[in-house]
Amino acid sequence: MKTIVEKIWDSHVVSQQPGAPTLLYIDLHMTHEVTSPQAFTDLRERGLKVRRPDLTIATMDHSTPTTSRDLPIGIIASLIICTILYVIVGAVFAGLIPYPELIQRLANEQAEPLTMALQNAAPPGVTWPATVVAFGSVIAHTAVLLVFQMGQPRIFFSMARDGLLPPVFAKVHPCSPPRGPDGYPGR
Repeated sequence: MKTIVEKIWDSHVVSQQPGAPTLLYIDLHMTHEVTSPQAFTDLRERGLKVRRPDLTIATMDHSTPTTSRDLPIGIIASLIICTILYVIVGAVFAGLIPYPELIQRLANEQAEPLTMALQNAAPPGVTWPATVVAFGSVIAHTAVLLVFQMGQPRIFFSMARDGLLPPVFAKVHPCSPPRGPDGYPGR
């Protein structure tokens, strides 16, 4: 039984001669920053060019060098922007509904304060602004939960290797990434 890598290799072989490198057809060339410099240096030294640069995509890795100031500046700038937006939204929505009414409505019903403020500020019979905010909240929460789950199999893998989870979570198939408790691989 062939692995997925062997199947992909076999489907891309153009010519295979004894004693010569195999010629492959590649419809999308994805270069990786760790090994690409050596490959492009070899091409340059041999006087060769990339045949289809329009089908070449370069990807970066976590080991891409950056100055030591880039990351802290980016983190601090994003925190400042998020804080300013949070304060602006809070100030605007705090003025849309009187505080005593907000306390009374929150005591009697379970609702989101932003949705409640939009319902209070909208003309009678207009419900779409509150519906848009409520729908956006559901989509945002779903997206955050899904993104958190993407890394979970790798976390379980590391925990199992350290002995904090059963060893079954540390088993990895040679042709697939670690799998989570639900059996689906992490990315």
